Amino acid sequence: MQPASRANADPRLARPIALIGKVLENAATNPGPCGMARPVTAEHAKP
Repeated sequence: MQPASRANADPRLARPIALIGKVLENAATNPGPCGMARPVTAEHAKP
């Protein structure tokens, strides 16, 4: 991966990298069927 300083210097990359980071963070906290991020609904919240 490229250094964060280079990514931050390019405004075209800053937003996609931030979105990818958010998706990865959501996937880590709320993993869905294939480890993909998914919205938490009442159906998913059932034990």
